Amino acid sequence: MGQTDLLKKITNRQAIFGLVTVAVMLLTTIGSTFVAAEAITDHSIQASTASISAPADSVSYTVAFTPEENAGAFVIDFCNNSPLLGQSCTPPVGMDLSDAATATAGFAVVSATANKIVATKTMTAATPETVVFTTLTNPTDAGVAYARIVTYATSTEAGNYTSTDPSFAGASTVLDSGSVAMYFNSSITVSGTVLETLTFCVASAAIGPACAGAEDDLSSLVLGEEQGASSGVFALTPGTVHTKSLFTQINTNAATGAVVRLRSSAPCGGLIRAGASDCDIAPALNTDVTSSDAKFGVKLGTASAAIGSTASNGTLQAYTGSIYDTSAFKFNYVDGGATGVTSALGDPFLDTNDEPANDMNMELSFAAAVTNSTPAGVYSTDLNMIAVGKF
Repeated sequence: MGQTDLLKKITNRQAIFGLVTVAVMLLTTIGSTFVAAEAITDHSIQASTASISAPADSVSYTVAFTPEENAGAFVIDFCNNSPLLGQSCTPPVGMDLSDAATATAGFAVVSATANKIVATKTMTAATPETVVFTTLTNPTDAGVAYARIVTYATSTEAGNYTSTDPSFAGASTVLDSGSVAMYFNSSITVSGTVLETLTFCVASAAIGPACAGAEDDLSSLVLGEEQGASSGVFALTPGTVHTKSLFTQINTNAATGAVVRLRSSAPCGGLIRAGASDCDIAPALNTDVTSSDAKFGVKLGTASAAIGSTASNGTLQAYTGSIYDTSAFKFNYVDGGATGVTSALGDPFLDTNDEPANDMNMELSFAAAVTNSTPAGVYSTDLNMIAVGKF
């Protein structure tokens, strides 16, 4: 077949390469010095990114083509001046294919330079081939680049390829050829900011979504039995564990969640009698509050979605490594106040398991018990629960 026949056989097709796709451009080969070849069909190259600022060796090209002749090797030659086989080639500025590799079964990289890859594969006529080349470096200048794809019978013949003499003075026979146009450009950065959010609310009743119904003025939690019907007077009585609940909810978009710390104003960590300096109702450390001891503590409930919430997610749980749990009333006091509920920052109490949480509720039960020898008086402590996001 002569070059005149080749010109009749091969047609021109051209398209544009976008950010991650490459369209096919099949071009007539003219002015070359090799024996006329068949035209590769259905050929394309898809890059993992077309960015000229992509890090070195970070890009992969998926090359697909259908040979018209049986072949054993092929060359991909990138030029930014011309797609025409046999013409001189100007390598794209900054392109580096020298570290090219492939894990595609049946394919092997024989050699690679800044702008050329030689690979082997036993190929059958009219059978589509697809190979992924990795550890490639894109050009550093924006613009079009042309990939000339040429097949040969052997890797030796493919290794003889040069841009201006694909047939290497008759030592190699070009079987199939075609070209693909690719366009490389600057990356487009799309950015946005999400502001940090954190809400933690406390109420005397179950809380709705987004802290709906929370009582901002919840100021006291009275423990004890009412002394006389409708008297409004409550007292702690020996032999009984008196409990009362409050409800909490946390909402945070902190990337690594939030921690809730519990702090007590009583220097002794329990319930302190007015006018006294010691806690006659002591904090329950690693033991539960029972009816036989004068102790004070808190027990956790099970985390649940806010009533009516359609967007709850995450969890609210005992702080990892803390003494608090869902089975016993406890209160972590450490003498001296370096840590625990009387420390400057308070005792780590609850957390969201290192992830954001939304509309997550938990009931907290507080308990106190006294004995016959517990001094009479008014007992109290001021508690603060402080939520801190880990942004």
